[in-house]
Amino acid sequence: MKKYWKLAVLLVLAVAAVLVWRGVGSSKDAKPAADKTSAETGRRLRRGGRKQTFASPAEAVRTALKDVKIEKKVRGGWVSGADPDRMYAHLKGADRQMAEALQQGLDDSDFTRVASAAEAALKSENPEVRELAVDALGWFGAEALPELTMCMADPDEDVAQAAMNQWEQGLAEIDGSFDRLSIAAAALGTITDANALESLSGHFSNAATEYIDEAEDDENKALERRVEVVQALLDIIEGGNAVRARQAMETYDDITGSRWLGVDEAEKYLRDPDNYEEP
Repeated sequence: MKKYWKLAVLLVLAVAAVLVWRGVGSSKDAKPAADKTSAETGRRLRRGGRKQTFASPAEAVRTALKDVKIEKKVRGGWVSGADPDRMYAHLKGADRQMAEALQQGLDDSDFTRVASAAEAALKSENPEVRELAVDALGWFGAEALPELTMCMADPDEDVAQAAMNQWEQGLAEIDGSFDRLSIAAAALGTITDANALESLSGHFSNAATEYIDEAEDDENKALERRVEVVQALLDIIEGGNAVRARQAMETYDDITGSRWLGVDEAEKYLRDPDNYEEP
């Protein structure tokens, strides 16, 4: 009888040990999965900051757009089938040829041709030709966001403003606050023009606020999103460009409700946003 009793005890202990071992193993497996998800999200928001470098703002935005579904379309054209001799009679030489190439690309609803013609036209010394390139790109909406990002730093105020207007319309076509936020973060983290950065910071703040507010029913999720956004700004601030850093600092104030007081204080905020108090 004692023999069977001992066997029963050993069996119970063995089963308990297996259950405990499986529980520990499961928790270990679950944590890296959660960390991976968080890291992937953070990586998207940090594009353009110190975590990743790009050859140009266009490349940064193109990378942010990589996983975004875009409804490719053409809003329209200038005057479809118009007579180039009448439209561009005042332009001469290469400028005339570039304007006609842009028009032909629009008539054919061919973004590749328009983008190629715009690349050449944007090098023209004539701001009118550069603005024609911006307008032509704008007809393609969100698809042209990478190219339009470069145009926002044009030395001519009218061209730069036209590019910003087209960029804003393209961004509005993107569904989902997270995707818009990722695109704004990519641009904010790579552009160096002060005027463009000021406008971009507003788009970043709007998308970030919407992204955080969408999780208002889940306090933990909302907190995680706020930390992601602040981390993205911190990466831009530490990225080495003074102009971008100043704009990101102002955006930090808007997002956190606290003044930018340096990296150490920002990291304190990231560790415990709910209980952070300014010194």
